[in-house]
Amino acid sequence: MPELMFRIRRLRRSRFIHAIALVFIGARFVLGVTGWEALGVEIVQAVIWSCVALSVPLADVAIHWKELRSVVAVPVETGVRRANAPRCDGSC
Repeated sequence: MPELMFRIRRLRRSRFIHAIALVFIGARFVLGVTGWEALGVEIVQAVIWSCVALSVPLADVAIHWKELRSVVAVPVETGVRRANAPRCDGSC
């Protein structure tokens, strides 16, 4: 049992470290692509806090993507008629 608790703690810690790394990489990407790092410390802080704030909802969407997609999915009509299907002359 203690080994299981150790593994759970280690897994939580590794997830936390990965989340921090992804926020750092995202912030560096945004700052590097836009060139905003030259505008001052305030802009850098705003970008980092924005990445931190967006990390939770984006992670939830990524984790539950299949469930969200199945709820939103709408059946699509292909427009192909079957051979025995009745024709519609505009009154349908």
